[in-house]
Order: sequence, then structure tokens, then C-alpha cells
Amino acid sequence: MNRMKFSETLLKGFAFAVFLGSCNNEQPIIPVETTSVNATDQNAKINAVLKLYKYGNDAIQYVKSGKFMGQVSRVSNASKYQKYTYNDNNGTTNLFITSSSYLQSTNAKFFESVYEISNGRCIANKESNGATYDYKYNVLGQLEEVFMVYQGFWLKSTYSYIFNAATNAYRLDKIVAVNQSGPVRETKFTYTAIPKKYQLNPDNVDTDLLLPFFGTFSDVLIKDVEVKSLAGAQSTEFREYNYIIDNAGHISSRTEVYHPLGKASNSSLSTTLIDYKYTQYWQGL
Repeated sequence: MNRMKFSETLLKGFAFAVFLGSCNNEQPIIPVETTSVNATDQNAKINAVLKLYKYGNDAIQYVKSGKFMGQVSRVSNASKYQKYTYNDNNGTTNLFITSSSYLQSTNAKFFESVYEISNGRCIANKESNGATYDYKYNVLGQLEEVFMVYQGFWLKSTYSYIFNAATNAYRLDKIVAVNQSGPVRETKFTYTAIPKKYQLNPDNVDTDLLLPFFGTFSDVLIKDVEVKSLAGAQSTEFREYNYIIDNAGHISSRTEVYHPLGKASNSSLSTTLIDYKYTQYWQGL
């Protein structure tokens, strides 16, 4: 699914990091406010809070009722769909969220992630391919470290933030990744002045896009993201973003221009347009 953080995307980045290293020797759960509705009207079992229901080619549905009302339940497009299930009756005090991915053509499951949530933060993720992620947070509840292990290799990503006094908010500044061989890469973020009205996780970090359990990354929208190899200090890829904002201040569409050869190169550019659609009358399962 488009940028829904299927793990093959993450593992490509991990493989890239291992390659570079070898040459050198990617919010707490709070029940949302609801309006009083007629329980006999199934179509009225909705949340008055605005929800993103279309992200590019992906259709998003949410849990319609119960303690997890308003949390994502399904993401689908023409080729794949992803189902989320929530389990807090597991013999522990933690919440476990299972994200299962299927092919539309056969309904065959091809991937699964299990996220463990403690005190409103994701602390671990285990994937069906054997990869594991451990998450650590600073005293402000911001994601500080992601430690990934896959097939005997490990990759540690350290997140650092800058404080913007004008808006009294912290913003993710950079992510530095190291592995067994030493420093691998640095991912640097710069920002627009456009307020971030709808909270999605950045699609440049090692989290699920929609799950709100990884802390807050910024108060404004990302302008560009540059990845540099720490093995040679050269820019290895660069992404720049432009937005169309609707009258309510939400993203209507986002255009990404991808420079696969780095910031200074305009060779082999590709452009991706993602439309965003919202509703207060969101569908669910």
C-alpha cells in the first residue's frame, strides 16, 4: 500500500544501511469525543471528529464502536489490504495491535506486524519476516531511539529534536543510523511554516503511518528530507514536498519530488501526487 509502511520498505532501508556499513570497513491512546447518536441507526455510529478516509490510492476505515472507536481498522487499495486488530485482554497491562496484510486477488496473507503499546507509546514491533524493533522515548514522550534486528544484523536509529520558540514546539531535526560497522546515514528534516492540522506520522521514519502511538514529531509540515551517507558524507537521496491546503487548513494534496541521486542532482527525478480526503462521517468495521 502506498506508504503505509509495509516492512519491505523498511527492510530496503535496512539493507541499504548494512551495505553502506560494509563498504565503510525510516501519542497516547485517548478515546475521542463522540456525539450522541441513535444506536439503532448503524450508519450513525460515527465519530464527529474529522478523519482521513482517502490517502492517495488507499481507502481508510476505522473502528466504529467500543473502547478503540476511531482507531484505524482497515487500509485498502486495488492490490492489497491491511487489517488492524486490537487486543488488551492478553494477560498483561499492555495493548497489542496486529497489522495483517493481504493480497486482494487471493486474500492470502503475506505479512504481519505486532505492535506492543505501553503507557500510550509503542515499545516494540515484531514482524513475520523475523525483524524486530524496540522503541525508546525521552522524558517528553518523543521517539528517541529505534533498534532494529534482522537476520543477525542490527541498526540503531537515534532521533534528535529542535525547539522552535515562535510556536513553543519541538520538531524532529535528524535521525542518525549506525550499525555493527559504525555510522551509516543521517536523515535531516526541514520544515514549512504551515501548521500540521491532522496528525499523521512522517513517512520517512520507522513507524506505521496511522497508528498514534509514537509521539509527536512536529507542529508544522515537512518541507524536505535529505539522506546523507555517513560513510562518504555525500547526499544519497533528497525529497521535497509541496502542499495544497484547504479552507480548514488541512492538506488537500501533497506533491513529492524525489531526487534519487541526491539534492544537487536533477537526474532521474520522479514526482508523486497524493490526494487527501476527510470526513466526519467515516466508515468503519
